[in-house]
Amino acid sequence: LTITRIVGILVAAMIGTIALWEFVQGYLIGAAQEEGLTFFHLFRGVSTAVIMTTLTAWLIFRYRIRYEDELRRRSEEAHRMRVFFENIVQDAGDAIVSLDTDGIVRSWNRSAEEIYGYAAEEIMGRSYLCLLPEDLIAAGEPEKLIEEVLRNGFVRDHETRRVRKDGTTITVRLT
Repeated sequence: LTITRIVGILVAAMIGTIALWEFVQGYLIGAAQEEGLTFFHLFRGVSTAVIMTTLTAWLIFRYRIRYEDELRRRSEEAHRMRVFFENIVQDAGDAIVSLDTDGIVRSWNRSAEEIYGYAAEEIMGRSYLCLLPEDLIAAGEPEKLIEEVLRNGFVRDHETRRVRKDGTTITVRLT
């Protein structure tokens, strides 16, 4: 149910209720019985309010249930997709590392563990500068890479050097 359908159902119910009470008043009570009309109008107003309130509550309840079911279904699908992509990243043959805007390592896949020698638990939350040789830090490579990302939105095929956990220097190509 959409909000538009709920409003349409409520309008139709209101028109139907009013038509029913007009029928009851016109044909069953008769216009000649003035004394009974005051009670009739009061009863008509109260019963119409009760009918419309009950119908509104029921429709909102049904809408909420369908909305929650759809939300749950989409959440489960998003979770499945997240796990699917996490598995792709973890099982990739290349090191996949993500950094936040401060240069802190936020993700580290299995290939990064193999290439750099750090377990994810050891490197996550640390600055990526621990992977750079001192001469590249002094030459401003981190700043140059950040500028390129800000300018182009990415870095592609940047050949450079990095330092493994055991201290050996390796040549890598960054994208």
